[in-house]
Amino acid sequence: MYLRLCVLFCWFFSFARAQTTIEFIPTFQHKTVTFNQVFSDSIQLHAFSFYVGQIELLHKDKVVKRYDTYHLLTLNDSSKTTITLNQCNNQAVDAIRMLIGVDSATVENGVLAGDLDPMNGHFWTWQSGYIHLKLEGEVIRNHSEKKSFTYHIGGAVAPTNTLQTVTFPFVKQGNKLVVELTIDPLLNWIAATNDYEIMSPSPAAVAFSGLFQQLFKPIIP
Repeated sequence: MYLRLCVLFCWFFSFARAQTTIEFIPTFQHKTVTFNQVFSDSIQLHAFSFYVGQIELLHKDKVVKRYDTYHLLTLNDSSKTTITLNQCNNQAVDAIRMLIGVDSATVENGVLAGDLDPMNGHFWTWQSGYIHLKLEGEVIRNHSEKKSFTYHIGGAVAPTNTLQTVTFPFVKQGNKLVVELTIDPLLNWIAATNDYEIMSPSPAAVAFSGLFQQLFKPIIP
């Protein structure tokens, strides 16, 4: 009995150590964003959420582990800013690759439960698929005038495919990988285009999704 308990304890301890938590922290100008409060004197964010899926752990550009599940990260909800992955202790990993959005095959297969449940407010229609990323807030102009912006970016088939694959270094602090999600490129879009709303698959949505590559920056200890 004692031996069995020891084996069980060692297995549990090994499993716990094998888990890696990825935490996403939204920032602007390298400062953590607080939602529903004005920052940088003129910006207020109300919502920021996006899908992550088809996560791959890499070593020397080769896939050593793949995860097929999708996760809906809601950065304005502190309980929904992390992903936990089960990872073998002996794996050497130097990079992580992930899809931002939900591919059309997943919609066609009808896997609409958990984070993919339409009740989460990230599903348009069977034809349009999922909203890959939402960003909502306000820009304060002339110290008082508020201009709302709403970006619901989706589209998983050509010519309005907004799916993006991002890759960045896998640098853990203990069992945690902390990723700075810098929203500067997304907010700079407003100033550059004066476009405050994208609400459907479109060429503008495709152009906006091209910014996703610039957002993910691991915090290196």
